[in-house]
Amino acid sequence: VGSANLILNNAAPLFFIHCIMKSIFRISVIIALLAMLLPFNTIQAQNKRKSFGDDNNTMVEEVQTKDSGRSYSSYSNSRFIPTMDLGYGFVDSDGYSYEVTLGVNYEFVRNLYIGARIGYLGGGYNYYSNDYGMNVAVDCSTHFIAIPIELGYTLVNDRYFGVTPFVGAGFNIGLSGKVEVNDYEEDLEMGGEIGIDARAGLRVMLGGFTISGTYHFPLNDNQEAFFGDD
Repeated sequence: VGSANLILNNAAPLFFIHCIMKSIFRISVIIALLAMLLPFNTIQAQNKRKSFGDDNNTMVEEVQTKDSGRSYSSYSNSRFIPTMDLGYGFVDSDGYSYEVTLGVNYEFVRNLYIGARIGYLGGGYNYYSNDYGMNVAVDCSTHFIAIPIELGYTLVNDRYFGVTPFVGAGFNIGLSGKVEVNDYEEDLEMGGEIGIDARAGLRVMLGGFTISGTYHFPLNDNQEAFFGDD
């Protein structure tokens, strides 16, 4: 990871940081998947009753069904929440990606939402080698339209703290790419090609900021060619 002026002496600490970040992302996946298995509605209603939610003044109605005795919740004030994501990713040992997307989340059940965004995704890699006694500098850059979708559930939802595991998929439409090897330059034919990935992660809200870690893995050959195994 790094810019074109990266030297070999810096490779070891950057690779160490890369491994740590990927480990954190993998742990977030495990937490997210376990959390998504938790039941969304566990309160049993004895009688039909109405209760009011938090400071959003939304009303939740719980009704007891006659046949099973179970209760369900109808969220009487579903809402759309605009979102913006800025991200930086680590690809294999010498790759990187960065993303800017805008979209909206639709909260159709209390704390449960589905969201979609669209934006720009860039990626690439650069490295130096000294094979056969020759200094070789390789720099590759790629550009995409990114369309991520996700399903998430907020386990903790406080004014200053929140925890939201999520799963989803991403559709990355190739725009253009270029690879440079020393003084040689070649355009990559990738326009219109679509890479598809699956993802799982965890968002943590602290104050007014949200930090998330996401693990991506490819679902088709194009995605693996663009961004590697994970």
